[in-house]
Amino acid sequence: MLDSPIEQGLAPYVSIFPQAKKGLVKLSLAKKVGKARAGTYLFVENYCTLKDCDCRQVLLQVVDKKGTQVAVIDFFLDIDNPLAVPGLNSSLEQSVGAEGLLESFIDALSSDPDWYKGMCRRYRAVRKKIDGSAYQGVPFPKASLIGCLMDDSSCDVDGLSRRPEGFFSPGTSRRQESRVEPRQQNLFAEDLAGPDLSVVMELVDMYRQRGSVGYDNHPERRQRLRSCLYRYESAADDLAELLIEFFVADDEEGLDAALLLLADVLDTLRTDLERQRPESSERMKHWQLTLARRIFAEGVAFELGAEVTRVLLDSRIEILPQLHQANSQRMLSGLEHGDMADFSPEQALDDSLSSLDELEVNSSFELVDALLQLFAIGEADVQIALCAHLFAAEKLLSRDAAVLMLFHPHADVREGVAEFLAQAEGRLFTPESLRRLIVARNWFPEMLRKKLDQAIANARRARVECAPLPQWIKMKVYASAVDGVGAQSVQIVVPEGRRGYLSCSIMLKKGFGVADAFLIPFQNKRKLKDFLD
Repeated sequence: MLDSPIEQGLAPYVSIFPQAKKGLVKLSLAKKVGKARAGTYLFVENYCTLKDCDCRQVLLQVVDKKGTQVAVIDFFLDIDNPLAVPGLNSSLEQSVGAEGLLESFIDALSSDPDWYKGMCRRYRAVRKKIDGSAYQGVPFPKASLIGCLMDDSSCDVDGLSRRPEGFFSPGTSRRQESRVEPRQQNLFAEDLAGPDLSVVMELVDMYRQRGSVGYDNHPERRQRLRSCLYRYESAADDLAELLIEFFVADDEEGLDAALLLLADVLDTLRTDLERQRPESSERMKHWQLTLARRIFAEGVAFELGAEVTRVLLDSRIEILPQLHQANSQRMLSGLEHGDMADFSPEQALDDSLSSLDELEVNSSFELVDALLQLFAIGEADVQIALCAHLFAAEKLLSRDAAVLMLFHPHADVREGVAEFLAQAEGRLFTPESLRRLIVARNWFPEMLRKKLDQAIANARRARVECAPLPQWIKMKVYASAVDGVGAQSVQIVVPEGRRGYLSCSIMLKKGFGVADAFLIPFQNKRKLKDFLD
């Protein structure tokens, strides 16, 4: 029995239609193709089973004669789109011969367009069964266009023979030749009350109903979100407009829902970039430029920019230079002169910190978190200058926060902070900061360790005492299993007050590190038990 390759609402054709003998194609390689060995391979076609979805995509599991999955291929039925080329699914592990099997697949399609025609028919059949009505999408491209998928590196046609009798029966195409209508008449055929409703507003309302849970693990809504991303050019502007409206109207529920939607948008685009989905790079650029133009602009509330900055940081995407520049201009907008030549770190930081007074910041960690919301996607030089001024402040809390900027999400800022700490006067280090430098210096790469060692030496020469380690507290640690994307949740529970508890939730992800961390308070043992259950 084949393992399901992904959890995105896809299923083998033979599972959707158990009596069918189609959707399974055998390819026999007479000789080695790339690193793919000669032999017979079974291509299992998987189709989307999400209601009202028109992704027009087929996922093929390639299985060898031992029943081992050796490749997973993404194939887009719109072969007239130069960006929609077949490729290996980057989210799943591939064998060393996967590239050769991909070449063989493309070559087989070029040699026998009936395979492609059959996939189009099966796609229509799946949509009819899932949606309950005949497929209404636009006609598929001519099979003759499959030759566009080939290039000079294709495998040898003479070494390839296709499926045996009984596995696949070609038929005629009933499609029309013109393609003048959009693929999908209505993205939310069941949900939208009328054509005047905004698609983005509909998504925000969905998130509002779900509260803080979000929709990132729901396949159907994830597909709807992706369709919105790639189909509607105005989606980014619409969401930016809603963010501003909710903030001005002091609609906290609406703002939270819109921010959750933005977080899922960025996460979806980041995932699509990693999988090399066509058009994902252009979409990511479009969304970031829209945020730069609409949110980080003169006249838009500074606090709203801070909220969006937090979302951008949490998304772990690569920030475009235009967005860095827009945020830096936002940081300098309160100054009399709005350029770097007249930039005053002291004035900029004091102006910004004045907005944090109401937050009642009680620790250097809280101060760093608040500062990151304000500055973290600004230009590196501006942030480093602000951190240096923070380290020279009279308040010990500010100096501790400047040292903690060594853990800034961007490497260039971390390097700049390490540089000025190495050159700083030793007397400015607090005992807590010295202890943190000594404990954490091994966590950094060698280049930064040398600078941190210099900072530690300067503090020692200034006779700064190293603060003792904090007293151990009673705690329990719970860890989940590692899920399919390499993520694991860890809950560190400590007593708080007479009857309460506090859990530090940390989300770890393979190849990524700490993906998220936050605190969850519990009033009593029963509420903690319910959470752990």
